[in-house]
Amino acid sequence: IAFDELEDDAKSRDFTINSLYYNPLTNSWIDYFGGQEDCKNKIIKFIGNPQDNILSSKIRLLRGPVLCGILGKGWTLDYQTMVAIKDYSLKLMAVQPQVLYKEVTKLFRRVQKASRVFNILRQTNILTAIFPELILTIGVDQSNKRDHLDLYTHIMYALDSINMDSSNLELLRLSALLHDIGKPQTEVISEKGRHFFNHEVVGKQMSTPILRRWGYSKEIQQKVGHLIENHLFNLTASHSKSTIKKFISRATPDLVHTLLDLRVADIMGAGISKSTFPVESLRRKVNNELMKTSPKDFK
Repeated sequence: IAFDELEDDAKSRDFTINSLYYNPLTNSWIDYFGGQEDCKNKIIKFIGNPQDNILSSKIRLLRGPVLCGILGKGWTLDYQTMVAIKDYSLKLMAVQPQVLYKEVTKLFRRVQKASRVFNILRQTNILTAIFPELILTIGVDQSNKRDHLDLYTHIMYALDSINMDSSNLELLRLSALLHDIGKPQTEVISEKGRHFFNHEVVGKQMSTPILRRWGYSKEIQQKVGHLIENHLFNLTASHSKSTIKKFISRATPDLVHTLLDLRVADIMGAGISKSTFPVESLRRKVNNELMKTSPKDFK
């Protein structure tokens, strides 16, 4: 490839750090747009005019914040890049679900601290375009969990508590993100306090169009909806074997451990040190029943 063609190729890239080329024959870098310096300073910056860059591919509005999360601690968006994303954020609404999915799934599979990305999406108004339901959780009081805790922060704590090594990572993170999404629509304040009656049912209904908007399959929509609907189970290891078997049947054997993991994330979402021992004790009882019962016997 000729150098003039190489420069044209570099111009077509989204960010300066993605426009670097290495020549193994001369052991040197080819850097047209200062990508090496931006790598050194951990800055994500659009190539050329930010507005033109966005208009050539609107998915870059989301790709920048997600890339910040993938690269990790210390990485930030360039100021002009941040301003441009905020100014053009609503154009992301025109992006097709299958295109959106490619970036959204990176957020749930590859980002260590997902809350950092969501905070950037909040600052740049991207949430308005792809996830306005989350905006409604900001400021919703959750002081029954911890003083001065709002629902948005609770959800972020729950999301960040999930181990990246989890075998059910994406499904669990999606469920943690959406498990309380129905609370703002069901909030009731009375003399007895603040309540969110049936928020799990409303949350299940709300989760389907959200996941469809992001390009997720019907199978994932159904699984996440099922987990949200059942996340408020009232069960401990002290319950009878028959009750635990009914719980497994209701949760379904393939999702029961994800449901238990979701309960752990919900507990961790309080943002304080709180024991998950009751859940793990229940998990041992669940495992005992799963080992004794053939899958074909579950109804």
